[in-house]
Amino acid sequence: MDLFICSRAWWLGEPLPAPPTAAQRVAMYWRHLNLYLAENEETRAVLEMRKFAGWYFKPDPTLAPLLPEINRRTRVSDIQSLLNL
Repeated sequence: MDLFICSRAWWLGEPLPAPPTAAQRVAMYWRHLNLYLAENEETRAVLEMRKFAGWYFKPDPTLAPLLPEINRRTRVSDIQSLLNL
């Protein structure tokens, strides 16, 4: 969950928001990867994003098994097919 969203909810006395769904986690990872692609070549972007994949996927038991496969990939198209985008 986003630290600022949780802090705001706490400050206002509201309940904490629900954690992101698997689809939301995949969408945010994909957005992050595309931001890297705008600044770097494909291979470098994919390799750099490996270190962040755990942050996105590990908390979700349906996505965690994808981590070893993501860490083997070096092309965006491979990751795209793996994530069914």
